[in-house]
Amino acid sequence: RREAKVVICGTSNAGKSTVAKYLRIFHGGSYSATEREYFKRIIFFDSIDALIIVIGLIRRMNLHLSPDSDVSAETICSLSALRTMHIYRLPKMDPMRCWGSRKILRSSRRSDFNGSGLYFLRSIARITSPEYVPTDEDILHCHTETRQITETQVSMGSLIYKLVDTPTCPGGSDTRANWQSSFEGVTVLILVFALSDYDRMRDDDISVNRLVEAFTLFESICSSLSVKNSSIILFLNKMDLFREKLLHSRLDAHFPEYTGGKDVVEAAKYIQWRFMQ
Repeated sequence: RREAKVVICGTSNAGKSTVAKYLRIFHGGSYSATEREYFKRIIFFDSIDALIIVIGLIRRMNLHLSPDSDVSAETICSLSALRTMHIYRLPKMDPMRCWGSRKILRSSRRSDFNGSGLYFLRSIARITSPEYVPTDEDILHCHTETRQITETQVSMGSLIYKLVDTPTCPGGSDTRANWQSSFEGVTVLILVFALSDYDRMRDDDISVNRLVEAFTLFESICSSLSVKNSSIILFLNKMDLFREKLLHSRLDAHFPEYTGGKDVVEAAKYIQWRFMQ
């Protein structure tokens, strides 16, 4: 059988690893019990982080907590501070009910949470069950940051695809050098960037817009001799968050030449056009 090499690259929090996980699951690459136990820990802390955001929103809005709920909140904060997994010590609760979170979530934006926060908030009862085993959908939603090159093989018809998930690029030359080392013999290169990064700055340099950096990175990779014979796919991710952010964060405030207002299709087309320049 023929083998094709697919390399997936992307900037921080663009959803690169989610794309890699989706390709594996969709094409029949199931996760072992050991792997699901690994993801269980990540899901636990994703859930804790989402609950802490809710606690912070409650306190900022000066909402009243019952004594039991206040104790639960302190327990959750202590688990997060320790970063230890005592999943069965997590108070058995429905945060939507006992903390009045429906009101909080109506007053907040989904962008207050990470990509998976609301998903796991709505699944707290299931996640804290002693019999809990992460589902494929849970694994897709959990946030994982790739710190080293990982390879997975999946079969698609007569082809075997070797999926290569590269470390997240924070903008440093060391990480980009690691990317270059994985490009040898690549058949398809998937470059993943987040549409919703248009109003975000780099964590280590607040003078650099993350989407502008993505434009530069895309151009640099496409002009590299190491991928001149490869197919390149531009994957613009986080459309749901992008659609929501446009309602309260104007694209033209960051890219003055854009004239399409809050129209999500026009905004996405503009960003795609910028990449193609």
